[in-house]
Amino acid sequence: MNRFLATMIIVLATGAVLSPKQSFAQSIGVDADLAVPLEDGYDVGYGFGGRVGFGLPIPAITLQAEAIGDWATMGISDVDGSTSIWRLGAGVRVGLGLPIVPDVFAHLAYASASSTIGSLSADTSGLSWDIGIASTLLGLPLVDLGLHIAYKSFSPSEDNADSFNWLVFGVQGDFGF
Repeated sequence: MNRFLATMIIVLATGAVLSPKQSFAQSIGVDADLAVPLEDGYDVGYGFGGRVGFGLPIPAITLQAEAIGDWATMGISDVDGSTSIWRLGAGVRVGLGLPIVPDVFAHLAYASASSTIGSLSADTSGLSWDIGIASTLLGLPLVDLGLHIAYKSFSPSEDNADSFNWLVFGVQGDFGF
């Protein structure tokens, strides 16, 4: 796991140094993710997401307001079960507009989680947030392709419920227009 994390950071940094940053007025982004739970008793899972962004015209900075939607599922260890989390929210993505600096992003979202163990299931909802970095590895005329790493947290609205935290390692495509 530590080697994987170190490799992802090196690839992100290399991509940030070697690739030009596209700056679009509007963009639609898609993500495919590996979801790594930070809680005991869960297995690595996967997810996908989408973003719609609106760039703000600020010199030397890329500042983009975003609406997001994503989904992740992770298995529950030692039983036939899984937990799935849907999130809908908004946030911001910021970069210096230079090829050397990756983007930093953060979002606040409403989340709904569903856990299933055999024939039993439970649903809950609450607040979720994420923070992460992304880097473009291949900038084409209408699309940027890259990688991202994010820390995500979900806090159920029930009293005395613990938050659920996970890391995301993913690939992304941003289509600008």
